[in-house]
Amino acid sequence: MDNIIGIISGGKDITLVGTAHVSRESRDSVHKIIEELKPDVVGVELCQKRFDSLTKPAMSDKNITNTISKSDFKHLIFQTLLTWYEQRIAKNVKVDVGSEMLEAIKIASKNNIPIALLDRDITATMSRLLNGLSTYEKVQLFFDIFRSLSDKVSEEDIEKLKEHNTVDALIDELGESSPVLKKVLLDERDEYIANQIGGIKEKKVVAFLGAAHIKGVKKILVEGVKEKIVININKKQSHSKLILPSIFVIILLLGFVKSLQTLISMIFYWAVATMSGAFLGGLLSLSNPLSILLGVLFAPILFVIDNAVYSSKVESSMRKVKESDLLRLGDIVSVKGIYSNNLTRILLTFSAVKIMTVAGLIIGLISMASLLM
Repeated sequence: MDNIIGIISGGKDITLVGTAHVSRESRDSVHKIIEELKPDVVGVELCQKRFDSLTKPAMSDKNITNTISKSDFKHLIFQTLLTWYEQRIAKNVKVDVGSEMLEAIKIASKNNIPIALLDRDITATMSRLLNGLSTYEKVQLFFDIFRSLSDKVSEEDIEKLKEHNTVDALIDELGESSPVLKKVLLDERDEYIANQIGGIKEKKVVAFLGAAHIKGVKKILVEGVKEKIVININKKQSHSKLILPSIFVIILLLGFVKSLQTLISMIFYWAVATMSGAFLGGLLSLSNPLSILLGVLFAPILFVIDNAVYSSKVESSMRKVKESDLLRLGDIVSVKGIYSNNLTRILLTFSAVKIMTVAGLIIGLISMASLLM
């Protein structure tokens, strides 16, 4: 099989196995590979969080509201979207997401073989991705994911994604269309995975990785593993975030210079515009009245307090999100489905309040500026 590569690195015998995370063939071949190679360690492309989600029994009635309310909603939207996408593909080919990784874990445990988690924490990856993408690229990613689901994906299509020529072409295309996506999702994780493999003490290792990581990880291992990566996930401070607040302050100062009455009128216009936007956002998402009220009250000071976040936190406390909401994301195929799932309903509250408040912000700035004419 051209998706299995054996290399010698750092005195270790390492076998890299390229998989597709919704592939029946990948899942079925795991047992044979481990039995034949009899490794000292089985590595899987998982972080601790993803390992726990795969191995811990799913409890559809378990309440995860507290976890949701503490999350960064912008990151949660992308994680939910990607989970939904994977579940939709998995339903199409009738294979559970990550089934090959779970199979590797089961076989290794059955044979008392240690398991090595090789991937970077999913939260760190999402943070770096969202901090690196521009607003335009984020919107483009949303549409690309939705557009890709319009094409029927077969098991044969999934298996082709493990072939070297196909993988290389897709990686090159990704590098051209979105360098940030390639850097965060592939290049950085290739280096992290290679360093994790390099840190394994045992001599014979079999590592199950997504096919897209095989070439990069092999290259790094052959060239020599570098020092362990220190992941810095601090958010980049963008000067662009200061543009609107600066315009707001400048207009207020000009209004004050013109007259006290102008300044008062400006503040009134600002409050009405932003509060109206937040109110409409709450209505569009059919949020709880208390969520709407909080979003509206905090709207005029959105430069200081993100009203959409607080509105969403209240909404999450009103809607008890269960694991079943997460497990059923793949069932959502319509707007009605979004409204019927408590998790997506909370994220809808965040998105709608955020978008409509910003729309109100822009209208408010225009109205304020008109008073200077």
